[in-house]
Amino acid sequence: KILQNRFIYLMNHVYDYPLNIYNKGSFCIRRKIVVKDLRDYTIFGSRRWNVPKLLFENRFIEQTKFFIRAYLDGDGTVDIKKKAVIVDSVNLKGLKNIDKLFNKLGIKTKFYIYKSRCRIVSKDVKKYNDIIGFVHPRKNEKLSFILNL
Repeated sequence: KILQNRFIYLMNHVYDYPLNIYNKGSFCIRRKIVVKDLRDYTIFGSRRWNVPKLLFENRFIEQTKFFIRAYLDGDGTVDIKKKAVIVDSVNLKGLKNIDKLFNKLGIKTKFYIYKSRCRIVSKDVKKYNDIIGFVHPRKNEKLSFILNL
C-alpha cells in the first residue's frame, strides 16, 4: 500500500496525473503521453525490462540511486539471517545491469545464476543503507535491525 501510494504521488507530481485505484489495488495509465514517456526510458515485462542507459552516466548518479531503491522496494528482500539485501529476477540481462549499478556506487555484491532465475546478494548493508536505503517500511525496519546487531 505504501509503495502504491508513493507511485500515485509521483505520477501526480511528475505528470500532474492523479491515478484512480481499482479493486485489488490495480490502476490503469490511460494518458498516451505518460505511457510514451515511460516507454522512452525502459521496456516493461518481467523478462524484458532493462536499466535505462542514462543511469550508467556519472551525471545521473542520484537517479541511479532512486532507480535501485525503487526496484528493490518492489522486488528486493532483506534477509536478517544472512544479513543481506537480496534481489531475484528471471531477467539475466536486467539484473546484471542492476549489479553494475551497485558496483558503480561502490556497493559490494555477489551474483548468482540458477536454472530459471538469477540473484544479487549484498552483505554490504551499511553502505546500501547509507547510499540507497528503502522507502518500504518493513524492509527499512529489517535493514535497521541488521545494522543495530
